[in-house]
Amino acid sequence: MQDESQRDLRLAVPTTTAATITVVTTKAGVPEPGEVPAAFTTKTFTTSLMNAGDEFENAQMEEAARAHLAAAKSLQSAVSALNASATAIDEVNDKLQTDPNLVRSRKNVARMRTAIRGWAQRRWANLKRLKTGDASAFDSGPAPPLGLT
Repeated sequence: MQDESQRDLRLAVPTTTAATITVVTTKAGVPEPGEVPAAFTTKTFTTSLMNAGDEFENAQMEEAARAHLAAAKSLQSAVSALNASATAIDEVNDKLQTDPNLVRSRKNVARMRTAIRGWAQRRWANLKRLKTGDASAFDSGPAPPLGLT
């Protein structure tokens, strides 16, 4: 007793290094004739007991795993939201390209822009001619004057 009282606690207390765990395994479905049903089969394997401090490390690993799971779920919801947004944008783009009213409106806007640009070019040409003082040379036709294109 005296000899063991001066020893380190790890050396004084005998420990086992392995534990036997029995696990009952099950299979889905019905066993074939002559086969033992899966519910009555067992597997035995050996594992080591935890050392001092292992519980804390395991807790840290579990906490990290939970944080990674939360991040994965967050990323998954972000991906879902982005996919939904991309689908909505595709639907809007398809509507813009195929709706007859919108196509007609775009063509009308393009026609009006062309007309306004032609008018502006003719106006600037006529203003330049006005500087010369000759009003008879004004261009009122739809084509832009020479030299301004």
